[in-house]
Amino acid sequence: MSSTGGTSARPGGPGSHFSSTRVEEKLLRYWLGTVRTAWSPYTAVEVGEPGRQGDWIEVAGPNTTTLRQTINRYADELGGIDRRIAASSFVFAYVKAIVVPAIAMLVTLDTIPDLTAENAKIRFSRSEGAVLWLRSGLASTLAPDSPREQLILAFIRQVLDAHLLPLVRAISYAYGISDRVLRTNVAYVVCTQFGQLEPKGDGPDQRVDDALMFHSLAGPRFADTGTIVVDRANRVIQLRFERSNCCLYRLLADEDFCDGCSETRAARRRARGS
Repeated sequence: MSSTGGTSARPGGPGSHFSSTRVEEKLLRYWLGTVRTAWSPYTAVEVGEPGRQGDWIEVAGPNTTTLRQTINRYADELGGIDRRIAASSFVFAYVKAIVVPAIAMLVTLDTIPDLTAENAKIRFSRSEGAVLWLRSGLASTLAPDSPREQLILAFIRQVLDAHLLPLVRAISYAYGISDRVLRTNVAYVVCTQFGQLEPKGDGPDQRVDDALMFHSLAGPRFADTGTIVVDRANRVIQLRFERSNCCLYRLLADEDFCDGCSETRAARRRARGS
């Protein structure tokens, strides 16, 4: 596996870093453009200098002001709901904005952008929805002779260990919501998103293989969150994630249990045992 790099007319010269950076950004924009239909319903993406400063959510460190303001505004927009429920719902939207472009690139192009919290930022607004800002064009690409698990492990280290799990801890601490519930939200979005991609050709289904490898290599991060299920009954293989705990969405006014909710499965087990 290697990182993308640019070329320069004068390697090591004064302008080489700038030239390399511009080439990396251009290449990443091209890669994102080839899978645009997969991520455009969920987020906008900016690479390099952002179109607008401010309001970017900080995941790590002591400054969680923007994160809390965004969640509180999200709660108000949903009718003034309980902040804990809003925080759980917010995680779904945040994770989709972060991972959908990367998963499309991973499955289709064997490449992922740098998704560490230092390089990948998110903001939400009423007019734009979610916006993903990739500060650099850095990316990891699978070398022809490297095992695929190397790229999946790089994805896990960047998107989970260096971004989404710190986000989960920050929200859990700020709102008193279970770390396990939020980690399950992350697992649900990431694992099911592989299945949202269109399968390519009649050969092995890379979407399914990558999803199963991701879930397996994530190990204890998701061990208590649920099970990834592959349904091969139809012509197109379906992926779903069966949670081991409730996302709390059912507590919203006029809402019901989600399909396959762990609470309804638990109720059926209790009924059979009575």
